[in-house]
Amino acid sequence: MSVDGLSIGVNLPYRQMHGGRGLAAFAPHMVHNVADFKESPQGWPRAVGEKEASYFTGVMDDREMWFDFKAMNQHPHFVAIAVIVQRVNAVSGRKAEHVYLEQYKTTCPNHDIAFESERYCPECKFKWPAQNYVTNVVGGGEFWLDGWRSQDGEIRQFVFADVEAGLGVAQQLIGEERTADIRFAVFLSKNPKPVSPRMDVLRRGIGSPIVTAHQQHYGTLGGHDLESFGSQTKGGFEVHTMLYNSPAVAMGTRSMDPASVTLGGGEERGIPFCDDLAESVGTMRRIGAPVKQEVSFGRAVDQKIHADPNDIDFWQSEPAAVIMLTPAPADWVATVTRNGATVDRTKGGMGPLAGIKGVG
Repeated sequence: MSVDGLSIGVNLPYRQMHGGRGLAAFAPHMVHNVADFKESPQGWPRAVGEKEASYFTGVMDDREMWFDFKAMNQHPHFVAIAVIVQRVNAVSGRKAEHVYLEQYKTTCPNHDIAFESERYCPECKFKWPAQNYVTNVVGGGEFWLDGWRSQDGEIRQFVFADVEAGLGVAQQLIGEERTADIRFAVFLSKNPKPVSPRMDVLRRGIGSPIVTAHQQHYGTLGGHDLESFGSQTKGGFEVHTMLYNSPAVAMGTRSMDPASVTLGGGEERGIPFCDDLAESVGTMRRIGAPVKQEVSFGRAVDQKIHADPNDIDFWQSEPAAVIMLTPAPADWVATVTRNGATVDRTKGGMGPLAGIKGVG
């Protein structure tokens, strides 16, 4: 998902049913532009203007979802992202009335009383985060979000449930005031960040933002460099293949989903991720409105949201991009997208050159 070079990777690996606190696997997942499909429900958000983009993606209840912001580490400015899930901020847990950045330093925003030590509110009975966003100002290059921040500061993995189960976080917190989408409000620092000589070289050689971010963060796999990155569409889903010059599985702090990696020497492990989604869900539903997917929480994972050391005026007051993502049942998405876009946005033909002759 991208707006003006600000890109977000969507990952949907299989859930770790054994529990554990390890980060969810790296498993890139395909998204589709809402405007390209006439079947997109009217209630889904539409992009307006050049700073917005709206997508949808197929999800299943045996998957975990996390969002990779590391491609934005290539941007000349620092980045802060408010992640709003069905109208609830994933970091603060507050209903998002507007899209803006907030910091919580001395006073509880819910009760307007002074915090005790470590931003503890005696009325809320939990410690507040330092802010309602994640940022790459701190964290040593880690820039992603795996789930909801709970009251003890733990991150609880994003997972999905049908509306009938009543397990959605926004469903339980704000009820009918919730929306269907996950919204990312991307803010830039007012001033560019300092550029090291090495980073300047990297910027001049940027290729795919996903690959560049992947190489920069994960670097090498067991000491072996990433040789190639492949992408293809199968059954309405995007399959990514990464080829290394030596077999390995672990990748820094976040492993590859074994079902989404091709290892050096042509050795394949498992089925390419998402290749089996369309076939695994049984009979396709008839085309119509998709069943609403609620974003719930699962296991706790080893992720921390680092406090922003800057004041709020370090950031621009208006978002540089607003990216919207609506989750929908994977079988519905596979059916709708199997033959490509159903809205022709090229009817203008040659635009201002329509009707005139050229050399070729």
